[in-house]
Amino acid sequence: MHPGPINRGVEMDDALVECSRSRYFKQIRNGVSARMAALEWTLNSTATSRHAERVPEML
Repeated sequence: MHPGPINRGVEMDDALVECSRSRYFKQIRNGVSARMAALEWTLNSTATSRHAERVPEML
């Protein structure tokens, strides 16, 4: 997914970006949600794994 913004004329031609079938803007919207979910998963799994490593020490 493209994170945006695009370098018009370098990465993609203007006509392709503005085409009615272009998925560029949809990819930007979906990419934000995908990156947020990946960050949340990473942060939660890191916190969980750190906690799991300390549990045997407490017992």
